[in-house]
Amino acid sequence: MRRKSTACRIVPALFLVAIVMLLHVTVWAQETTLTTVVPSSHTLHIEVTGNGTIVVDEVAYTKTADVQVQRQHRPEVSIQAANDSKIKTVLWGSEDITAAFQDGKWIAPEITENAVLTVTFEKISSTPQTGDSFHPVSWFGLQTFSMLGLAVCLRKRKTTYA
Repeated sequence: MRRKSTACRIVPALFLVAIVMLLHVTVWAQETTLTTVVPSSHTLHIEVTGNGTIVVDEVAYTKTADVQVQRQHRPEVSIQAANDSKIKTVLWGSEDITAAFQDGKWIAPEITENAVLTVTFEKISSTPQTGDSFHPVSWFGLQTFSMLGLAVCLRKRKTTYA
């Protein structure tokens, strides 16, 4: 009896594989549900440098603090410098919003993520700087010294002619 060659066995097997691959295939999958957790509040980090008060929704802060703010809330912020200070800069994230505090109050944008409010106060100098640092006592001393010098010169002049 004669044996079939290997090619004769492989060709029909490849033909069957090709037919199966061309057939319409239905795939069943289970239902997939994706979920996410949306936080109900976010952290507003308040950074304070210098002497002053930051009020967020009627709660006052005088130093750096973390405040929990409800999601999608627009907190009202007011800033008051201490008597010896003034507002230097106010930053919302990296945006300078100092000009927005001309009236002392500002409504923040809707909070949808953690945010940072940075307030810097600077001291007001106690003596106004006019550019003239020469004191009245110094002027009086200079005037007195000049008058004495003039008197000595006049006295020498009289004794020279006599």
